[in-house]
Amino acid sequence: MKKILSFLLILMLSVLFVVACKDKEEEAPIGEIMKKMQQERINYNEAMQTAMDSYQAHKYLKAERFFCKAIRFGKNEIEYYNDIARYKVPALPPDVPLAYNHLGNMFNQLEKYSHAEKYYNAGIAFYTNYYEEEKAGIARFEISKGDMYLKMGDPKKAQAAYERALSVMEHIFGLNDPSLIKVLYTLGRLHYRQAEYSEAEPLFERALQISQRVYGQNHTYTATALAKLAEIYRVRQDYKKSEEYFLEAIAIFNTLTNTPYQDRAYLYHNTAAMYYEAQQPEKAVIYYQKCLEIHENNNNAMGEEIPYLLDNYCSALYALKENKKAHMLEQRAVMIRNHLKQMQHAKQ
Repeated sequence: MKKILSFLLILMLSVLFVVACKDKEEEAPIGEIMKKMQQERINYNEAMQTAMDSYQAHKYLKAERFFCKAIRFGKNEIEYYNDIARYKVPALPPDVPLAYNHLGNMFNQLEKYSHAEKYYNAGIAFYTNYYEEEKAGIARFEISKGDMYLKMGDPKKAQAAYERALSVMEHIFGLNDPSLIKVLYTLGRLHYRQAEYSEAEPLFERALQISQRVYGQNHTYTATALAKLAEIYRVRQDYKKSEEYFLEAIAIFNTLTNTPYQDRAYLYHNTAAMYYEAQQPEKAVIYYQKCLEIHENNNNAMGEEIPYLLDNYCSALYALKENKKAHMLEQRAVMIRNHLKQMQHAKQ
């Protein structure tokens, strides 16, 4: 019996010894990996700081070099991060896509669009390969690409990028999330500029419905969508509906204190144009006058858009046979155009 007990005791101690050794073997690599991760994070942060400092100092080649270094260090850290994931050790991976985003934005600013496109696409590929669950990041890069294509004057490519972004965001957030509003609005404007009114209308309608549900009636997004829908109805010569939407948008903008005066002036100008096209010059002159007053009250009585506004105002006045006032405004338009030409020559 004593021999059996001794044997069991020895066996138990042996098992405990093996377990202890195994724990030490596991603890050792975890500690080693954590140290390597920490070093890569230090390298990543230092490289990002140098890259940002270089970018702000307009040293773009150096900035690109250090952004790329940061990406390499970040990828190394992520590999270590994946190694320790099985140990359930809490750790946050580095924000490598931030470096890709800065690179894309930097070359976009420099108008080196092929370079910018390369880094935006690399950011998308990174999310696909490393952070597949972070689909929202892909949408952000697609929006950046869309903005860049617009700047390049390529609406078709911009449209495709925004549509990809919208598809991703709808998949993540659903069809009625407020984060969709800006993309819906941008896509709607793209279709509108290409005279694709049937495609633009449902996009503005969706933006309007989401804004009304989430933000209420008195919000910039709501007023903007109403104004764009009013433009579509104006083009279709549905002046009754266009008037309804224009006046609703104006009423909202007049309650908002943070609306740029240019937006309000533009809205009044388009409302006046709608009335003129609808053979209601008596209403058109009211809104042209209000548009002019908005510019004058914001020290923009000599702005580049003023002669065009005055030309349209004069057309409505002549329709009402108010020739004297129209002639005075015509002279004012000529004077402003001459002034603007002189300013342009002085700059040259």
